[in-house]
Amino acid sequence: MMTTCRITGKQAFIIKNALRSAGRFFMPLTWCSAFPLPYPFLSKALLRLSKLRVLYLTFPGKAGYHSLMRKILVLGIVIFAILFLLLFGYNLASQNALARSVRDSLAAVKATARQASFQVMAILPSRDDTAYYSAIRESLLAAASEADIALRLLEYRLGAQNLTSPADPLSLPLLVESCSMLDIQGLIIAIPDSPELKKAIDVCVEAGIPVLTLEYDSPLSRRMSFIGSNPFQAGYSAGLLAARVRPTKARVVCVLPALDADSPTGRESLRMGLLSALDSYGDMRVLEVLSPSQSFQEGEGLLRELRERHPLLNVLILCTQSDTMALAQALIDLNLVGEINLIGVANSIESKRYVERGVVQAAIFRDPVLAGKACITSIRDIISGKAASAYVDTGIKTLLPAGSEIGQK
Repeated sequence: MMTTCRITGKQAFIIKNALRSAGRFFMPLTWCSAFPLPYPFLSKALLRLSKLRVLYLTFPGKAGYHSLMRKILVLGIVIFAILFLLLFGYNLASQNALARSVRDSLAAVKATARQASFQVMAILPSRDDTAYYSAIRESLLAAASEADIALRLLEYRLGAQNLTSPADPLSLPLLVESCSMLDIQGLIIAIPDSPELKKAIDVCVEAGIPVLTLEYDSPLSRRMSFIGSNPFQAGYSAGLLAARVRPTKARVVCVLPALDADSPTGRESLRMGLLSALDSYGDMRVLEVLSPSQSFQEGEGLLRELRERHPLLNVLILCTQSDTMALAQALIDLNLVGEINLIGVANSIESKRYVERGVVQAAIFRDPVLAGKACITSIRDIISGKAASAYVDTGIKTLLPAGSEIGQK
């Protein structure tokens, strides 16, 4: 049974004033990252509701409940309004904090390198996450010093997609977009691609700030250049290594980068490269290709699970350094070294030790020094108005237990 009651008196007064205040609050707004709503339309709708002469409430139940239901409605509207305004205020405060952090970063550039010809900002994954980006950081700073560029670095944690310094819960696309308001001549970013990032890059380019992407490309954006290795070639090289390590009766499981650590385009290119190389060998059978939601904290659980699902598993291909080190340690702990051939990524000294010890039978790696130098060379050429390549391939190298390296271009 449906009952309709009329809302009058103080309850109607409170509701109308709440609607009117909300409508006026949203009137000057156009966009907010926390609540992407059509604010002009919402403002008009709320103001029209506040002008209604009579308010009615329809609810299931007997007519005797109408007083209680009206009180619940009024209380719910007031609580919702308070919570919404608190969240909205927090979002605005976060954006102000972002602006302050970026301004502080720019001030640091000016204070430490007033004589430099160019000022460039770089946004990279935290050096605590991976030794590869720690080495890139040092290479960037060294190359920038030689090129007369004042370079300021900001870091974020992979997966968390948040800044680590300063520690504010801010989205990376918003950070990139805020750089369009800075007095800098160039921007280098190593951030997994997304539609929001594409828009942010386009905003910077429209503001006259050239953007260069490092390792994570954003091909649909207006970025000026991409510096990094070809994910298809990386996958193809790993597949060839697997065939070299286990040329006959290979039963393979491939673990792609976690969804929060790479872009969909990069993962798909890597997968195609792997399968292309493996399919070229008739005695290799791919049992499974995994796309985990996040990187593995420890490898024993995954290794046990894979062995239960695939008893014939004898080749495991891993596409990130963190996964390689986790599974290599799991092989040692479970006494499976040699029984399962591990192909992985070894960008750091620690990960290369697993290759030297024979726990990892072969690995691919990238050259961070070359990547850092290529970034600075390209961004300086772009700023100076010189012709710069839209893609600079830093290449893939392979490492075997004997220590021999084979370059792959």
